[in-house]
Amino acid sequence: MLILPSYDFFSTYSGTGYLLDRLEEQGVDFYVLMRTEKRNVAEYASSKHKMKFFSWWKPQWPFLLRRCSNLAFSIYAFCHLLFAKKVLVLDSMYLSEVALVRRFRKNLQVIQFCQELQIVSDYPNNRFAKIYSRHARQADLVLDVDPFRAEKRKEICNLEKLPLVLRNTIPLSAVVPSAEKSLLELARVESFAGLPVVLYAGGIGAEKPFSRLVYAIAAMNTPVYFLAFCATTPSLFEEAQQYAAEKLKPGTFIIRPRVARDDILAVQSQADVGIVDYPYSLEQTWNQKFCAPTKLYEYMAAGLAVVGSDNDSLRAVVEDNHAGSCARSDRVESLAIALDEVTSSRDTLVAMKANAAKAFRDQYAYELCCYPVIDQLVAFINEA
Repeated sequence: MLILPSYDFFSTYSGTGYLLDRLEEQGVDFYVLMRTEKRNVAEYASSKHKMKFFSWWKPQWPFLLRRCSNLAFSIYAFCHLLFAKKVLVLDSMYLSEVALVRRFRKNLQVIQFCQELQIVSDYPNNRFAKIYSRHARQADLVLDVDPFRAEKRKEICNLEKLPLVLRNTIPLSAVVPSAEKSLLELARVESFAGLPVVLYAGGIGAEKPFSRLVYAIAAMNTPVYFLAFCATTPSLFEEAQQYAAEKLKPGTFIIRPRVARDDILAVQSQADVGIVDYPYSLEQTWNQKFCAPTKLYEYMAAGLAVVGSDNDSLRAVVEDNHAGSCARSDRVESLAIALDEVTSSRDTLVAMKANAAKAFRDQYAYELCCYPVIDQLVAFINEA
């Protein structure tokens, strides 16, 4: 089976790697056709999976050169598709090539694993949204990452069957608390002032502005220590630091640049609350409305209570398991109220943290909620 990723899955969408690991354990014979920069080839080559590389590409190249590189890889992928019996396409970047090959080879079995729901009505200028809208019905089997999003995908794209759901979660083995490292060391501070630690580890962008988080912390009635590890540009990081300094009391916050994922996974259990904020009002798309990212499950795996934005996907996991609280609207004040609900009582916070850890162990670990779905996928592959 040929696997065509649309992205470097070692740096984003870690669930892709977990899926490939499980497919290999189940005896599925596949190879990955990977377009990546030369600097990443050694990292991918060290994995246990069979890989073929196309490394004549850099995101920093001029537009015309990047287009030539994209065309060259499309031809390269097309040649592989001509001889493949089955293909697993990750997202929508190469659906056009798949559709073209299917004109000649009707028996090509197509599986699509969708990490995003990008449609033209939501993203009118997005090339991949246009590709997906044209070819959404090419796949014989569709995988999604969220049950709400899967239902909406079936409705919008008029799919015959409801997509299977592979949540953006992580395996039990991925979170092993370190006895040698501490969150204080990673944050490079001497203490958290004896306050509950509210942790944010993620990006800063138009769809998740950092100012919302700072404002919500400032509007709380309960004193907390705000710790953030931000993945962003140097200029936006500096803006974030300045805004936090203006709004929050000295000694109750620290803003740090992004750290290695394994480093934060090893020590984040020493925090108390994790924030996941995807406000729909700032990006009115189905992609934003139904969003339960990997970070949600990482927080729960570490035993953190979770505070989320007004999002059905988050609420179904967090509040249905009494593992935290979600905002009731996109107003920042509502996010502050949710934070207070979780932190105002020490007993409530302790109970929510325990509930989060239990819900992850009993329901949301990759082995529990994704292995059965992958078993269905493997059965489909073998049957096809």
